[in-house]
Amino acid sequence: MDFKDKKSKTLFSRFAYSCASKKISRGEITEDYARSMIGSVRRRKDIPEEALSYFTVALKMCQIEASNQDVIDRDSILRYFLSNAHDKVVESSHKIHGDFDKEECKARIVKVSGVKGEIVNALFDKKPKDYRNIFSIKVKEGDFAVTHAGSIVERLTRKEAEKYSRLRSD
Repeated sequence: MDFKDKKSKTLFSRFAYSCASKKISRGEITEDYARSMIGSVRRRKDIPEEALSYFTVALKMCQIEASNQDVIDRDSILRYFLSNAHDKVVESSHKIHGDFDKEECKARIVKVSGVKGEIVNALFDKKPKDYRNIFSIKVKEGDFAVTHAGSIVERLTRKEAEKYSRLRSD
């Protein structure tokens, strides 16, 4: 199954490459390769299919989420990563590898409270936390954003934040 458009593929890539450090430490990809892919994602350049092949579980889960359509779109990517299904995959992977902070790996919706360069301070569960903005997502104080593996990966409208927040309560 293909991505609907370049924006959808880029969003998936942000989720994937925000956790590249674990792929590096496990010897699955090199640091140079990860830096190159993060740079491509940051500059909104096309990402080669091979670059996504290192994230087969996430890709397959997004395909399942999009199974009633012909393509993987932004909504199906956000539905997967912001759902209990992704959290369960994280828990399972943590049992196998145990080499990452499983809470940090779960995608979350946060409210931005400040931006200083590549550091975004945001509130999650009413607690402040700093996140990296390695993909240069345009956020400002008061915006809602999605985090994954310590990075900001997408900006959301208030309406979207409310919609996707309900996924965990269903």
